[in-house]
Amino acid sequence: MSLVSKLDKKFYPLVGDRWDDAIFRDRLLQHLKPDMIVLDLGAGAGIIPEMNFRGKVKKMYGLDPDERVMSNQFLDAAACSTAEEMSFEDEMFDVIICQNVMEHIENPLVMLTQVKRVLNRTVTIILPLLQEPPRMGFISGIINCVEETKKTLSKRFTISTQNHSSKK
Repeated sequence: MSLVSKLDKKFYPLVGDRWDDAIFRDRLLQHLKPDMIVLDLGAGAGIIPEMNFRGKVKKMYGLDPDERVMSNQFLDAAACSTAEEMSFEDEMFDVIICQNVMEHIENPLVMLTQVKRVLNRTVTIILPLLQEPPRMGFISGIINCVEETKKTLSKRFTISTQNHSSKK
């Protein structure tokens, strides 16, 4: 058990282990509609049940450099690749989900350029901005990158960043 998990159990005994995933799911469900085509960047192996939106949208795609994404049961289609090298068609997606991914991206500007390319004109990007404390320095660093990108993308897209730094 990680130190963060131990502290969570001590100071927040009534909050479940994946409280942040539950908050993120609730936030996403406010935006998702049955006719949307969605990409989950960093979809992984499909081990977080809160990230299962299959059947709630028209088509659920996933992308991850981990080969286990190809057997992710939460997806209708999967691709094994980095976010910086995704090969989807231009303006293919209505929503891109990026949960617990930004701190793993080597080149966030390249990734965000790819995101801009594959999103259609009526989209919402939802980026949670909290991870375990050791990663906060990196997250803070990319917030500036995200803010600059928001200025560029906001002419075409609605961008929502979710900062769930306090538990409810």
